Order: sequence, then C-alpha cells, then structure tokens
Amino acid sequence: MSLSTLYYISRLPPRETTVELTNMTRSTALSAVRPVPRRGLSRVEAAMYLGISPSKFDELRKTGRIGPAKILDGRKLYAVEILDEFFDALPDEAHDTVDDWTVSL
Repeated sequence: MSLSTLYYISRLPPRETTVELTNMTRSTALSAVRPVPRRGLSRVEAAMYLGISPSKFDELRKTGRIGPAKILDGRKLYAVEILDEFFDALPDEAHDTVDDWTVSL
C-alpha cells in the first residue's frame, strides 16, 4: 500500500454496524458509544494532529524539532503531550504581518 493510500484510509471515519430495533437503528461502533482518548499516535496520525503533511513531519523529526517516538513491539508511537509541547512552542505570527482578509467596499 502506498503512503497516500494509507493517509487516505486513516482519514476515513470508523466503521460502524447498525442493529434494527423496531423502527430505530443503533450504532454499535465503540468509537460512537465511548470515544477513547489516545496517548500515542502513528506517524500519519501525528502529522494530521499537527495539521501538517507526513513528509513535513518526517522533516521535523530529522532535524530534531519533534521529540523521539516511543517504541511498542517495533511500532513507533508519538506521544500527544510531546506534539502539544512542540505546537505550543511555535511562534505566533506578528500582528503587523497578518494579511487583511476583509473586503474593501
């Protein structure tokens, strides 16, 4: 599977099954019933969490700007806390350089 295919698949909503209950349907997907907060994200999920592409995430990892991953059975997981610290440390844009998106009448 290509990286772009995996990225697309990771953006799909979770699969759900429905059960007929006398003119009503009920979702039985665990994520629909009880969302589970996650501490570790895959590389593609971590990039999506930060709002960047996987290739930009790789670039930031290579330059050491994003901290190391945790390893679980050979799988790399990126801690949400580390990603939050990285994002919080990014500079804010200066007010004088902000583009004015208002329309002149």
